[in-house]
Amino acid sequence: MRSLFQEVSDWIEQQPIKRIGLIVFVRRDMLVASVRQNSGQLESRYLNYALKWDEMEALRLVYWVVAKSIPDIFSEDAIDDFDKIGIVEKLSRFWGHKLGKKTAREARTSEWVLAALSDFKHQIQARDLIRLIKTAADYSIRDAYWNDRVLTPTAIKRAILACGKEKVAEIGDENFALKEIFSLLQGSNPDSKQVPISTEKIGLDPRQN
Repeated sequence: MRSLFQEVSDWIEQQPIKRIGLIVFVRRDMLVASVRQNSGQLESRYLNYALKWDEMEALRLVYWVVAKSIPDIFSEDAIDDFDKIGIVEKLSRFWGHKLGKKTAREARTSEWVLAALSDFKHQIQARDLIRLIKTAADYSIRDAYWNDRVLTPTAIKRAILACGKEKVAEIGDENFALKEIFSLLQGSNPDSKQVPISTEKIGLDPRQN
């Protein structure tokens, strides 16, 4: 990975006839892990090309997956022409306008899902959306109460918890420092995990903050 980021790209730039190029798609954590020195400079160099999702792109992904899975109900032909209101309306046939009946005092499904899966910087990952759809679909199979949507409100809420556990496990696999912290938190007494958390009670080294 380090060779791709540095050595290969540097070699290409030195060629007198530039008829070859290189595009590397990589997650930020893999970049930092591969380039131990000056990874910040390398990241800044290509910052303008960083792929960042917004809510609209996330909703488009959901609709695209749904259209591929249920083509007799959803068509992907005009997906790029939808504005946010239009795509939210289309997705209401998939997971409802709200996490309940239209008249219920419940959160709007599209907004709730995006907020639940986003981090503190309002960023969301494609794999989390796909995992939510798959898990909620499994939970919805035996729920015959809702006949106006594919994913049921109860299934979506249950799926968030299940997806969260898998996400924590994945983050730990990708970041060994965080994996150690997660293990400490999971093994500590529930009373010690109340906010504000005391690092001494859970055995967390101040350098791990």
